[in-house]
Amino acid sequence: MADGEVSGFGSASKTQLENKLRSVLSSRKLLSKAGDSRFVLAAHLTVLEKEVLGTAPTKIAIRLQVNVAAGDGMTGTCYASNELTVKGVGQTEQAALTSAIRSISPSDKRVGMMLDEAVERIIGYYNEQGPSIISNAVMLAGQEKYEQAIYELSLIPMECTAYEAAQEAVQQVYVQYINREAGKALGKAKAQWAGNPTAENAETVMAMLMEIDPSADNYAEVEAFMSDVEKHVTKENAQKRADALAREKAERDLERERMQIGLEREKAQMAAIESIADAYAESLPDVVYYVDWW
Repeated sequence: MADGEVSGFGSASKTQLENKLRSVLSSRKLLSKAGDSRFVLAAHLTVLEKEVLGTAPTKIAIRLQVNVAAGDGMTGTCYASNELTVKGVGQTEQAALTSAIRSISPSDKRVGMMLDEAVERIIGYYNEQGPSIISNAVMLAGQEKYEQAIYELSLIPMECTAYEAAQEAVQQVYVQYINREAGKALGKAKAQWAGNPTAENAETVMAMLMEIDPSADNYAEVEAFMSDVEKHVTKENAQKRADALAREKAERDLERERMQIGLEREKAQMAAIESIADAYAESLPDVVYYVDWW
């Protein structure tokens, strides 16, 4: 997040400075994977000096103090901070400000040292809070709030002592999530078929069934229902359609066999878990940070 006590510091400058902060985090692989983190990197601009240069055309030179800080934005606790001085020149005050912000280097050692200190404290936070985060996630899963549980567990960094336990928990929650979604999808497909058991509707029903994860507990029932649908289609002499459905099922079976290979399945599960966490994060309201001013 970014703000400043600078003339001309509007939404465009704010966006530019926030993008610069994201570049800093990205260069150190510290960007949050799932939505807004409670931890924030913030910057505040203050004018140290402004001068109108006697050039043709006239230009404005500006020197800014950039206070950069990182901490817990939800509690307002600053973990580490540092100050930078940057300069910019432009034909307008806005152009000079843009030039100054552009000169902030993501690889600045002072920012790096500040972030290292902040990261240590963030890891300390998760080392301390990890067990309670996991316990809360298990409770959420018991309430069938699987997406929220997966999101909470996914926030625990691998550098933390609770990471392995969080990964075990997220795998268990993911299995519960799969089983719930599979039950819902099968029920929906059966209702769709019962309302219109025709060859034309078979494609829609089979597409719904194809979305069910083969590792779901009810997959044997899913396959049995697929066979019933295929038989009905064949009885209606829609052989081409039946063949197409059979090919889709064969492809799905082949995919299922491939997914039984441990590494491939683990990669797919981790991608699915990350996708669920990202989707849940997208549904959350924007985090309100308390940074006054570190």
